Amino acid sequence: MPHTEDTSIHHKWLQTFYPISANEAAAGSALEAVRHSLQKWRGLSADNMAKYHVQLRGGMLVVDADASEVLIAIASDTCSLCVKYYNVHARSGKTGCETCPIFFAHDRACDDRDLGEWQAWSRTKDPLPMIEVLEATEAYLMSQGNTSVV
Repeated sequence: MPHTEDTSIHHKWLQTFYPISANEAAAGSALEAVRHSLQKWRGLSADNMAKYHVQLRGGMLVVDADASEVLIAIASDTCSLCVKYYNVHARSGKTGCETCPIFFAHDRACDDRDLGEWQAWSRTKDPLPMIEVLEATEAYLMSQGNTSVV
């Protein structure tokens, strides 16, 4: 997703919480991908969305004043971890979530139907479970001295 030079308050959300694409972040280490994802999820807090005058409509972050202007879809193609692990490995026939650092740190995927933080967010639109699992995954990678899973 190319970022425009628009400096409106709405586009400052992108500059602050999603400054590079998931594809760009996925080219880095596992730790860099976790941190990129964490930054995006922190931007989805109610306080940050209000501050930048954006809101969620379904799985889309949109401009308050014009719900037709989508800033970003909250989906696997805007998640650097999904791009780095799931989307690539799923196409190769491997179970992509099992290669993600979240799975290594928690022995389950964030989209696990019963326990997954992504699933919780999709029901409640509360980013806190994703923030917490990403912070814990970041700490796990740091404790293992492993920033390059897989």
